[in-house]
Amino acid sequence: MRPDVALISAYPPSGQHHGGHSGVAPYSANLARSLVAAGARVVVVAPELDGEPERFEDDGVEVWRAFRSGAWALPSALRAASSVGADITHLQYELFLYGGSRSLVGLFPASARYRGSPPLVTTMHQVVDPSTVDPA
Repeated sequence: MRPDVALISAYPPSGQHHGGHSGVAPYSANLARSLVAAGARVVVVAPELDGEPERFEDDGVEVWRAFRSGAWALPSALRAASSVGADITHLQYELFLYGGSRSLVGLFPASARYRGSPPLVTTMHQVVDPSTVDPA
């Protein structure tokens, strides 16, 4: 059955609700579960995690660990999300969520190639002034 929403995001490890390296992971788990509770079919397209299955179900949410973090994370994630045939794609974005500053390399080319089919919605998390970020 075709999903209503493809949610691109970090997602907690299977069997956890508040895990992951970012608060975006449990936020997205809550969002996906709420959409399912409202009757939507949701596929989360998430980064691969060591020791995690490629696909699993989490309270009615299909989770697909479909891409690696790094320079090409976002183009790969958008390509995977497009392949599921959802009515809408929802990207959860945070500056360092998909592999640090290396992931910025793929952001603009991915966005330019993605021509709005299906529509792309983006939620920005933890928007910071990049000049305040240092190695520490």
